Amino acid sequence: LLKLENDVGLYAEEAAFENGELLGNFPQAFTHMALVISCAHLTAARAGKLPTGGEAYDFAEFAFDRLKD
Repeated sequence: LLKLENDVGLYAEEAAFENGELLGNFPQAFTHMALVISCAHLTAARAGKLPTGGEAYDFAEFAFDRLKD
């Protein structure tokens, strides 16, 4: 996803598979949120703070309660 940002770090709604051309609505908040949430998941996983064993959880609630530090 980081390779698809424009020169100021913004994302469009879609990107063409063939050449990465930005398509659709621009800038697109949902794309930015997906990046932020992915980074939060990676950070939690690297810190060993994710629930184990396939346990279902609401990440927003989980993050609020356990990732404050």
